[in-house]
Amino acid sequence: MKFDPKTYRQFRPRYPIALTELWENWLRLSAGAAPGFRAADIGAGTGFSTQVIASLARQITVVEPDREMLDQARTVLEPSDGNFDFVCAAGGQAGLEVGAFDFVQLASSFHWMDQARVVSEVVRALKRPGLVGLCEYAFPQSAEFPELQAWITEKFLGEWQIPELKSRPPFVELAEAFGERGRLEGWHSAHPERLGPVQVPMWYELGWTEVVGLVFSQSRFLRRLDTMTLAEGDRFRDEVRTSIYHLMGERRASFDFHLQAIGYWYR
Repeated sequence: MKFDPKTYRQFRPRYPIALTELWENWLRLSAGAAPGFRAADIGAGTGFSTQVIASLARQITVVEPDREMLDQARTVLEPSDGNFDFVCAAGGQAGLEVGAFDFVQLASSFHWMDQARVVSEVVRALKRPGLVGLCEYAFPQSAEFPELQAWITEKFLGEWQIPELKSRPPFVELAEAFGERGRLEGWHSAHPERLGPVQVPMWYELGWTEVVGLVFSQSRFLRRLDTMTLAEGDRFRDEVRTSIYHLMGERRASFDFHLQAIGYWYR
């Protein structure tokens, strides 16, 4: 994987308030956690995902293995009223306190992780009762630009594809993998119950410059850029900008990020 923290922070979208409301409702249903609970956000990136739960949790442990991304998360989160602990570690290696967390969130990060290891850590870290929330969004799509969608698919799954960056599995497969690994770690003995998956509304109006920024923040683009000289990289960026402009022009449209979420809990 390869990330550019500043580009990521500039162009990746914030999560919608609908996700905060979903987690809050599921917490009340599952664990009865009152506002002010303790949470962990594993694979927090630049802190956008942590903002989802900042208004709910009393204390949040922010876990991210990339130190530059974690520094961006500090900048994003510390002006708010939350109480944050920042841990530079991969999911599954964060040393989370055993049985200390009412809620653990993995937002658009589980597909990058050692899944068995992170589920083991989540199992150890959760209280009983406790809830874990898993969510993922995809590269946005708009029915108004079918040729753009075809171009993105051809680039991401064709020309820019490399063996080290496998395509992300469908969300239902990630959710099943998460749930199955959890059961192997002992969730069956604690009678886990499952919430979701559900589609969470996540629509934003985008123009060609925002779409370019989203492409520039993608690992496939960044890995390809990394193999080029500075001059080649400048030409590559210009080619991408020009292609997207030709496909969209000056029009703006509503794009769907296809955000999906699922929750698992212990009673």
